[in-house]
Amino acid sequence: MMYYARRIPPFPSVRHNDNYGTPDEINPSNFYYYYYWKNPFWGSPSVTHGKVREFYQTGWIEHVPLVSGAKEGVEVLRRMGYRLIIVTARNKEVEHASWKWVNRHFGDLFECIICTGQFANAQRAVSNGTYKHFVANDGHAVATRLSKAQVCMDIGAKLLIDDSVENAMACMQHTAESGGGVAPPPVLLFGSYEWNKRLSRHSEEQDDMVYAKRIEVEGDNRFLERDVIHCEEELRKVNSPKVRVKRVQDWNEVIAHVEAERAAGRL
Repeated sequence: MMYYARRIPPFPSVRHNDNYGTPDEINPSNFYYYYYWKNPFWGSPSVTHGKVREFYQTGWIEHVPLVSGAKEGVEVLRRMGYRLIIVTARNKEVEHASWKWVNRHFGDLFECIICTGQFANAQRAVSNGTYKHFVANDGHAVATRLSKAQVCMDIGAKLLIDDSVENAMACMQHTAESGGGVAPPPVLLFGSYEWNKRLSRHSEEQDDMVYAKRIEVEGDNRFLERDVIHCEEELRKVNSPKVRVKRVQDWNEVIAHVEAERAAGRL
């Protein structure tokens, strides 16, 4: 089973530029962090949450483009016989619109989409950790309060493809609450994006981590490079003695990795 996830920071950026008078100022090149408030122009965590809530009330999903090579790559994985599931931080209010988008672009290649609602503060685990609605919904849109890491473990995913270093690290550090000793799947950290070069923690949801505040306190933005170095150090730790998180630049590298792992009997 493959586990696939996709984040879309550029689209909230476009909406922000249009609505809050920052024309072209927010773009993928300065979307440095997974948590929006750590990036330029977004403001405090509370202000950012308000902007994101407004964004979710628009018809933004219809306009999200595919990542280059995504459909072709997914088709190859399906031909290999893998079950493909999307797990996303989007909330339940957009789960059906998200599933319509998936069907429009991918047809029946994906089995279902599971929404964790991470940015609606729904990342806390539920008590049983089961997926009763997974079958009841006939493999379409499923809402849960589990984190991506917990979902990944629960469904027995063999591989996680994600462009978030936070999700990659969460999977590596997650301990199954059942005590069953279930090992997390290896992770392909997708793309050379600014936001996956730096690691953020949920504990950083505080005003002194706002980009402008850090500039004010430190006098410059050299913390950006320090955070890149710190992220790579953390990745080296989880990859010792065995590589568990591997960076891939595009879908060609994803397919090459899967083919190599299959040939070696590891996937």
